[in-house]
Amino acid sequence: FRIASMTKPVVSVAAMMLAEEGKLLIANPVSRYIPAFADLKVAANSDDPGAKALTLEPLQHEMTVQDLMRHTSGLTYAHLTGPHLKQAYEAEGVVDERQTYAEIAEKLAKVPLAYQPGTTFQYGVSTDMLGRVVEVASGMSLDRFIDERICKPLGLLKTTFGPIDGSRAAQPQIDS
Repeated sequence: FRIASMTKPVVSVAAMMLAEEGKLLIANPVSRYIPAFADLKVAANSDDPGAKALTLEPLQHEMTVQDLMRHTSGLTYAHLTGPHLKQAYEAEGVVDERQTYAEIAEKLAKVPLAYQPGTTFQYGVSTDMLGRVVEVASGMSLDRFIDERICKPLGLLKTTFGPIDGSRAAQPQIDS
């Protein structure tokens, strides 16, 4: 069965493994790993349905890896925000599973954050960008890292990070 959002803690485990190895610091700004995130803006009125347009403000402090881990990055899902910010997410084509994390990061860097980093919990694409940080810090794709460093050592030999083909999904996945 698909574990869907349960991949979020697995990605956080991957990040903590790299932190333990000294390959990343959770207090580091995300821009250290994703340079396009250095000049982000914040939508000051993203929750105001009556606003005619987004009003932007500068970051008060840069988003950190910790902000990604605790969903306080200011990143969100398009459907969880106001109409103007939703439109910005959709215009950039941010959430498209056919893209790499690097491609998604470049698009997200063009969209204002919903909140100042560190101020508000908002479920969304924070873990996707944490996955990109894992890729940069480890030098390997996220799916490969999870497979080699987490799944195989735990004996999760039939567990994969990505979607499985339809014929396999239709069959019972029971080991005897």
